[in-house]
Amino acid sequence: MGAVNRAGLSLVTKVSSNMTFSVSGQRKKAARIRDGVTMPDMKQSGRKGWQYRSARMIAEHPEIGTVVLMVSSFYDEKHHKYRRIVLMSHDLSMQAPAAILMYKRRWRIEVW
Repeated sequence: MGAVNRAGLSLVTKVSSNMTFSVSGQRKKAARIRDGVTMPDMKQSGRKGWQYRSARMIAEHPEIGTVVLMVSSFYDEKHHKYRRIVLMSHDLSMQAPAAILMYKRRWRIEVW
């Protein structure tokens, strides 16, 4: 993470369900954090339209340090249901719509 910070880059990655974070003084697995955020807790993204909702929180990872977690809910048109993912960034000012777009661009590169 130090090299990313020194280069002035922003990192956004999907969080594994079994990663542990401290949120509001409580240690929780990412899956529990994801499932604990309700739809009323999420903001609808004006940038992405009705299909995306998100919530963000500051958390501590034992090795990475302070990060922002973004729980994102999006409508999967192929399967006709909502799906949730947790994205993480070391950039504490990162907002969910920007993180979603960054992650989406990265995914296209990895698939290619």
